[in-house]
Amino acid sequence: MNKKGFFNNIIYIESIDSTNSELLEKEYPDRTVLYTFNQTAGRGRFERKWINLKDKALAFSILIKNLNNFELSKTFYITSILAISCIDTIKDIFNNKKKLNIWIKWPNDIYINNKKLAGILTETKVINENSYKITSGIGININLDSNDIKQIEGSPTSLFIETGILTEIQGFTIKLLEKLNSNIAIFLENDNSLNYNLIKDKWKEYSQLIGKNIIFKLNENNKLIEAKVIDIDDIGHIVLKIKNNKLIFSDSDIKIIF
Repeated sequence: MNKKGFFNNIIYIESIDSTNSELLEKEYPDRTVLYTFNQTAGRGRFERKWINLKDKALAFSILIKNLNNFELSKTFYITSILAISCIDTIKDIFNNKKKLNIWIKWPNDIYINNKKLAGILTETKVINENSYKITSGIGININLDSNDIKQIEGSPTSLFIETGILTEIQGFTIKLLEKLNSNIAIFLENDNSLNYNLIKDKWKEYSQLIGKNIIFKLNENNKLIEAKVIDIDDIGHIVLKIKNNKLIFSDSDIKIIF
């Protein structure tokens, strides 16, 4: 696959432990995309396992180095670009066949209705004070069937389960890359700096989260708290209203109540 755009170094690997780890720990050119249909040791947040079944799921990672005027505290926006591009791709493929309630669950998951379709992990590595690299990887359940899904914890789903349609996985990957290149062109300013407001607005449009009541877990004591989501701040933290207090959290598992 050779598609021109922001990401112009495209690499397919038949089998690999983790596309993110490969890009983060080894030397690849800036703006590389690495993908496989057989990731054997995928990772999610909190070092959770991400299971990719061979030839039925896509593992797709991007590498960015030293983006103009980019602050490492804002890696949320890299995650957001990948999530938005994934949803745009699925809408382009399926909207005329199936209407899917597909949305972004803060901070890094893509859901159809109340089931998890995809997860994103964004990581950074600082080389020195003037150099860094960011990898952002997405795992998408494409053609897993009901028996495959039983191997995965939580409430997973796949495009096949939700639509009844088998997806040609290489074609999906090409469309995802095209959408990713298209979106990042939209989100970049003339000096190749990211337009944070544009990304955030699109993320909120796809999130279905603002205004929802949720329960979330305080990481330090596992206590469950009920709150209302009122916003996402400028570095991707969730802004909650708990009784009469406004609180900001950078990381937590949440469950939407209504």
